[in-house]
Amino acid sequence: TQANARALVLGLFREVTPAGAARAVDSRMDGAISEMVTRRMFAGNVGEVFVLPTGRHPVRADLVLFAGLGTFDNFQLETLQLVAENTIRTLIRTDVEDFATVLLGASSGQSIAPALEHLLRGFLRGLIETDRDYRFRRVTLCEADPARFAEIRRELYRLAGTPLLADVEVTFDPRDMFGG
Repeated sequence: TQANARALVLGLFREVTPAGAARAVDSRMDGAISEMVTRRMFAGNVGEVFVLPTGRHPVRADLVLFAGLGTFDNFQLETLQLVAENTIRTLIRTDVEDFATVLLGASSGQSIAPALEHLLRGFLRGLIETDRDYRFRRVTLCEADPARFAEIRRELYRLAGTPLLADVEVTFDPRDMFGG
């Protein structure tokens, strides 16, 4: 909820009550997200994107982008590529140069390594095809659980040495909340 980015990106499964990061943001926005889900204002279909301005709520970002993950029981890792690509295309087309997100679909029980790789593949494909003016600057991955954070960090280090991230600058903020 306090990430320093213009946008927050949250994944949302169809007909599933917001949990994890979405629940935390929902709480800071006085239940606005829960109400929208309950009233079916955002369906959560695969690849669907819904943008919600944060207005005067105590959330640092200007907007929250919800990325539809489809139904929980039909979720596939390959879905993350389409979702990530649609997400970054939307943000680039609306001149948003950075965003913070969690590992989308993490609550589906998927392993971190393949989920992170699919997410990054989608982000990079959308970025390469859409950001011709090189305006986009940063994706910040957030994680509240120290063990999962360490696993994400290890996987990013591994991926940084592969062709997938050959043309991408990967940085780690030494001020992370887990002290290192």
